[in-house]
Amino acid sequence: SSDSARAWNKSNTGIPENSVCTNILPDQSPGVQSGTIFVSAFGRGICKSKDDGKTWNLTNTGLGDNLFAWQLRQNSKGRLFALFSRGEAHGKVVDGSVYYSDDKAENWTQLLLPDGVNGPHDLLIDHANPEVMYISCWPRTLSGKDIHGGVIKTSDGGRTWKQVFDDRVRVNSAGADPQKPECIYINTFQNAAYRSDDSGESWKRIEGYRFKWGQRAVPDINNPGMLFLTTYGGSVFYGPADDVQNASDDIENMPEGWW
Repeated sequence: SSDSARAWNKSNTGIPENSVCTNILPDQSPGVQSGTIFVSAFGRGICKSKDDGKTWNLTNTGLGDNLFAWQLRQNSKGRLFALFSRGEAHGKVVDGSVYYSDDKAENWTQLLLPDGVNGPHDLLIDHANPEVMYISCWPRTLSGKDIHGGVIKTSDGGRTWKQVFDDRVRVNSAGADPQKPECIYINTFQNAAYRSDDSGESWKRIEGYRFKWGQRAVPDINNPGMLFLTTYGGSVFYGPADDVQNASDDIENMPEGWW
């Protein structure tokens, strides 16, 4: 759309037909207005446009066999990240992974994750310090136990990682307070959302929200102190980011038998 969404035109020339595009990201490199846009296409990899979306090309050089492209992020220095979800291809499970590019998706290098972590689901980059990143993960099941999920954090751009949230939990995503980067929110697929006021070192459950299939945690940039919590199949919750103390944990919109 070129008129504030009043009218739309098709703009996918070069993207393989029937692609499931999961994320779109305009190039946000410092001091650059390039007309470059990136798209993650599930099962196809990464598509790039240099002309504001008129035409596209696949830019998968350096990527592995897993092309389940799920999410795109870019840090304040212009480094581009692509997250690939865990999935099944040709009858076998393929590990999820994260790649980065310093030349606008022309070439990709894998970002090494801790041993055993193969279910990255969301990447959050600290807006004040690009070396600090959080990856929300889904666990894997070994010997009947869920491990290697939760949240992992790096403070050195991905050279080393630290587990900062329970690795048994399926964490879908994280969000950061735009005014206080040390304040992190996560939403999980296991009944709860959490808040950290010390960059992930400790966590507190956000009372007043208890939906089983949580998705995203999005701070309201127009109303500091308020938070959106999106869900899979349960609408959107909105309330104080500090939580609602002594709130009921009953879920009014959960049908009987779903819990």
